[in-house]
Amino acid sequence: MVDEILKKAETIVGTSEFYGEIWKTMLRTNRTRLSAIKYLEKRIPKDLESAKELKRSGMIYISKFKIKAIPQKITDTIDKKLVTFTETKVVMERDNAREE
Repeated sequence: MVDEILKKAETIVGTSEFYGEIWKTMLRTNRTRLSAIKYLEKRIPKDLESAKELKRSGMIYISKFKIKAIPQKITDTIDKKLVTFTETKVVMERDNAREE
């Protein structure tokens, strides 16, 4: 059941983003480390030929979304002083070029 949920999440966000998030979780949370290692051991190809076979069989997924980080300049008054700073807005949008 959990494997199916993880596979569905991988198809939605794309293989590379999915593995990246698993690696980040492993680094940040001790409780998930062993489970994540076992999952990755099952899913990551052992060699180049295995990776090519996964790609041919449609088991490596390209995300249909792209993430944009948009810097925004914000000006405000704090204690009667004009202050300007940059804030980053992150948005996820559908990438029509990646549609199948």
